[in-house]
Amino acid sequence: MSPTDRGIGIVVFALTAILFVWRLSTPSQLVFDETHYVRQGLEFFRLEDWTNHSHPPFGKWLIGASQALLGENAFAWRIPGAVLGAMVPTCVYAVMRMFGFSVQEAIAAAALTTLNQTLFVQARTAMLDIYALAFFALSVTFLIWSAKRVRSRGGATFGLILSGVLLGLGAATKWTTGINMVLVWSGIFIWRLTETSPNGWVLPRLFGSGFAGWRHFSLLGAGLRQGVIAILVYLLTFLHPPCPAFSLLCPILSVHLPSHLASPASSPASTTPAKADPAKSGPTAKPGSADPQNKCRMRSL
Repeated sequence: MSPTDRGIGIVVFALTAILFVWRLSTPSQLVFDETHYVRQGLEFFRLEDWTNHSHPPFGKWLIGASQALLGENAFAWRIPGAVLGAMVPTCVYAVMRMFGFSVQEAIAAAALTTLNQTLFVQARTAMLDIYALAFFALSVTFLIWSAKRVRSRGGATFGLILSGVLLGLGAATKWTTGINMVLVWSGIFIWRLTETSPNGWVLPRLFGSGFAGWRHFSLLGAGLRQGVIAILVYLLTFLHPPCPAFSLLCPILSVHLPSHLASPASSPASTTPAKADPAKSGPTAKPGSADPQNKCRMRSL
């Protein structure tokens, strides 16, 4: 993208972020499904057992991580969604420009996206939909960038891998991200059907190269470069902590946790051997709750 487009994209993001963050702490109490995800985000970040298995873990982990850094308050549990939500109009502008629309048309599309009431409400509420949408929009943006703006094989592969990482994070928030990406690839296949091919109708477009999008490898090869990475990233988020890189971050952030957020396993009292309580040694005790290895086990999908 040109320097002008990059500058306009930054302005779009900044203005949208200001709109979404303005009075973000109002209301200060939990609203809608925040009653589920705010508490569960803390549980997941503190390596406790999950109390809600309705969706994959990554979006809830981000909500918990934000509270670990900023405290247990409305601004803390909503700010990640507001920032990610501001990326959506920016992605709309970028995709419009990559498909050849004018600057004015791309700005109009980004403005209409910003003023969408559903996006505005979701970006200011600590629920999972805005995380899934933002990761999906970013994934699509890099997917289109790798197909239309990159001519080298290495650059296109890098764009597909980055798109796959973002797709995996989106699917690890809500499965709808992966379903929506199937629709995107269907559109890309239709786009390729409009191009000329020496022989055949379908197979050359799946296995052939030399088309306008991804000149150096086939449509199937492009899909595998994105899809395999997405599946690996998705599976990694079910490790507890979400992935090995995050396991290095959790001990650092735990130093800054307020007392009411600190994990019992990391508090000084937990290092003192407690006397056995006959009343708690019965069948109601949680099996394996004292086993530290359980903190790094693979969670059930």
